[in-house]
Amino acid sequence: MSSTTFRFDPVEHRYYVNDDERPSVTTVLREAGLYPATPFSTDKHRNRGSRIHQACELINQDPPAAWDPAEWSGTSPELLPPIEAYARFVIEKKFQAAYSEHQVYSQALNVAGTFDVLGKADGEWWLLDVKSGVPPAGAKLQLLLYKLLIEECLKITPARLFTLAVANGRPKLREVRTTAQERAIVIGACYAWWWRKENRIA
Repeated sequence: MSSTTFRFDPVEHRYYVNDDERPSVTTVLREAGLYPATPFSTDKHRNRGSRIHQACELINQDPPAAWDPAEWSGTSPELLPPIEAYARFVIEKKFQAAYSEHQVYSQALNVAGTFDVLGKADGEWWLLDVKSGVPPAGAKLQLLLYKLLIEECLKITPARLFTLAVANGRPKLREVRTTAQERAIVIGACYAWWWRKENRIA
């Protein structure tokens, strides 16, 4: 039996199984018209978002007991409010991250992606989508598809899904509830993406 190798190219932001590229969660949903591009999808905003996520990873690796801005001296002032908001969320909820900026792949759906944070609070697995701006329409479907990939790849079923807005220095946690219909929609989007590719339909 041949082995399967899953890898991620961080420079091109592409996913591969062996040498075959796989579409990302966002690509599948966006091309299905379920996750529209935001007006802030510029290199500058993507770079800012990446730096915020890197800071969140550092917080996850060494959770603070209290917020201390002195620990972030030298950080760009525009990045401090979202960093503070995420740190306060971790402190207030006693959140313990298990996976951060983690790549997952579904063999069943032939889709891959990188979710923000999966961890535990109140004895439950929480899946977080950390947003430094307003969560776009379709964010709940993105979270749902990540949940399906996590269940298959990591054998963990997140009990609760959340978007976590961190723009203004105060964490705003919003629970995302999904339906059986929405589950069917995201699974259908994956199958439709591959059907279009196989039939050479743009």
